[in-house]
Amino acid sequence: MLGLRIATAVLGGPVVLAAAWRGGMALAAFCLAVSAAGVEEIGRMASLRGVRVCTPLVHAFGAACVGAAYWGETAIWRCLPAIAVLAGFSLPVIGHRRFRVPDGLATQATALYVPYLAAHLLLVRGMDGGSGLALFTLGVTWITDTSAYLVGRRLGKHKMCPALSPAKSWEGAVAGAVFATALGALCGPALGEGVGRAAAGALGVSIAAQVGDLFESAVKRWTGVKDSGRIIPGHGGVLDRFDSLLFAAPAVYWLARFAGR
Repeated sequence: MLGLRIATAVLGGPVVLAAAWRGGMALAAFCLAVSAAGVEEIGRMASLRGVRVCTPLVHAFGAACVGAAYWGETAIWRCLPAIAVLAGFSLPVIGHRRFRVPDGLATQATALYVPYLAAHLLLVRGMDGGSGLALFTLGVTWITDTSAYLVGRRLGKHKMCPALSPAKSWEGAVAGAVFATALGALCGPALGEGVGRAAAGALGVSIAAQVGDLFESAVKRWTGVKDSGRIIPGHGGVLDRFDSLLFAAPAVYWLARFAGR
């Protein structure tokens, strides 16, 4: 299983890196693909608990998120969270014959969780020095996931959150944060940031990535599934592969905004 995970990451990594470097339509297509597949996975998992996600509505919202992020943080982008909230609240009223209040809330949460967060990678790429920031986002996410997984397997003795993810350990979490911080320090000059600020930013992004991983684990435990899907050999579903990135991209975006980019 470990070999299959590594092989899949090695084969798929350059494609994602190329999309992040090129930006534009290539990165938009990647975000849209992650959004579409992730929404379907959430919809299937929620159905196991008798909750119905209005996936066509969320797919339309996802396309709007990617399109708005492609053009930058315009007024339309800033309206999207309110649109998702209102749509979720309205669904049980307008479609009351098919949708209940839990269905509306799940639809709302899915829209904000998958497409809205995924589209932040496009916003990161559109910033000043965005190509480097996009690669930084992927690098910190991947080194966090990989080092936490490898160190946790070998040295992990103290379980981090066994109710959600029995395999995750505090040793692995600390290793992920340490390696990510070191990568941030190394990348600081290339990003035009001081070593200390870049390292601190990488630490924050690493923590966000690990929270994203645990959140997806919580969703899987709630629905009683081991993997969100089977589309990626060795990893499971799209959410299993990119759950950390969904939290890391917004973290990079807002940290960069606060840093004045």
